[in-house]
Amino acid sequence: MIALTTIMLTMLSGGARAEFTREQIGYLTAPNPRYAPRSPQESAQIFYHYFDLQPDAVAPPPAWLAELLPAMRQRRWKDPDGKERTEAELWQAPAGPLFDFFKLTRRAFPKAEGGQGVPPERLFNDYEEIRLRFGQAVDRLYLARAGGSLKGRGQELMILFRKMLAEMRAINGALLLKDEDRYVDAVMEIGGLTTHLLEAVQREEYKPKHKRPR
Repeated sequence: MIALTTIMLTMLSGGARAEFTREQIGYLTAPNPRYAPRSPQESAQIFYHYFDLQPDAVAPPPAWLAELLPAMRQRRWKDPDGKERTEAELWQAPAGPLFDFFKLTRRAFPKAEGGQGVPPERLFNDYEEIRLRFGQAVDRLYLARAGGSLKGRGQELMILFRKMLAEMRAINGALLLKDEDRYVDAVMEIGGLTTHLLEAVQREEYKPKHKRPR
């Protein structure tokens, strides 16, 4: 175990820096009419607050979701460790670490762009902690078989979460290998998936692509 830790620290000890373009940084941190009306970090935050006990006055949930929330707060699921969670809490949970992911990534931006100029490999442990929390939240949705939730949107959102999780794993691999391009690509992919996530919830009408017998 000590030897493995030493190897990992050695691999991470270089000075490689992520080369985000100004346009990429702008997309991740601020609304950009060319791409989306809000940043991915804000999208994650709004998604989280959609499931709050008290609706957010600034970003209330869409009407179709607001109609479902009272019943979602009554339906409970017990996870393998014995803790009970409501259906609303299950959906809210992944958005917390997702928001933290974008907040952490800002630290790798240059100081001139509002960041701290921290080499991303120094954030390895923080990225891993977020990946674990996010992965556990996504796993609970699958264990609870939540695909039919949210008027059928559940399956689509769970697939988006799974894609994000794969990119989070890719980030840690890229940091170990000092692959700056792969790191940036994975961050941007998670940004796009997060934008898609909120858009999927904000759609009033939803038609599932496939149906299967239960």
